[in-house]
Amino acid sequence: MSDRFSITDHTERGVVRVSCTGELDLAAVPALNDHLVRWLDDQDIMRLVVDLAETTFMDSVGLGALIRAQRQCTAVGKVFGVVDAKDEVARVLELTGLAKLLSLPAGTVVTPENGS
Repeated sequence: MSDRFSITDHTERGVVRVSCTGELDLAAVPALNDHLVRWLDDQDIMRLVVDLAETTFMDSVGLGALIRAQRQCTAVGKVFGVVDAKDEVARVLELTGLAKLLSLPAGTVVTPENGS
């Protein structure tokens, strides 16, 4: 994994919140992909939430990883969504039209919070 990127998880009641810190780019995507795949196989996890609050940069490869994760979750019956994108990362999601596609369905309970 890149020195400029790290991943932490928080799980509770069938939800995993995967928090990404740093730059989600070509160097970081393989680690994110490997990390997310393990949650796809976990039968106890029904919602996978990617928290981008601490993500400072995201390129097209990072966007592709999130789209792929969303499709993989849908294929196995899990809910996927991206939350808390800030600044440039939020702008990239908006400009590409992916903010709506990658957001959680309305009414989805998002737990746990960072640090819980």
